Amino acid sequence: MNQEGKLRLFLIFGADKILGADNIAFLPGPSHVSLRKQLLPLFTTKALATYLAKQEVRTRAKLELLLARTQPEQVRTAMRDLILETSCDVFVGEYLTEEQSAAMADSYLRMNDGLLCIPVAYPGGTQWKAIQARKEVVAILETCVDKSKAKMAQGAAPTCLLDYWMEEQNRLA
Repeated sequence: MNQEGKLRLFLIFGADKILGADNIAFLPGPSHVSLRKQLLPLFTTKALATYLAKQEVRTRAKLELLLARTQPEQVRTAMRDLILETSCDVFVGEYLTEEQSAAMADSYLRMNDGLLCIPVAYPGGTQWKAIQARKEVVAILETCVDKSKAKMAQGAAPTCLLDYWMEEQNRLA
């Protein structure tokens, strides 16, 4: 049973530093509920069908590459890359440049390492690097938001989760 403000999510020590204290997972009560309501249009049947098509294309291409590999570490790396590429495609679509995609992948790895280390954020340490990685991801995502806002303001059809969100924000404005 969840009583308003009584139950707080706990992932691991330091997760709030890496993911940000304002992350939906850590927001309490009304703030969390409000953000969840804003995100609901991103999960309509139409939106989910858009994401599924992207996932299928990426997955089929990556599986063809996997069939040629026999080393477990190669398969693991390929699957991680597939998840990262698919996630970026579904969430921010065409708005990432190749350079930004590579930076997102690197940032993801640094954030993951930060979630698995001793939660002490000293300069140059693993958790500190993870926090810096989150800041880099946020900066990249801000450029994607600007591009999506402009595209959706012109009445274009949404092609990713970000587009659906910006379309909803335009509708509410």
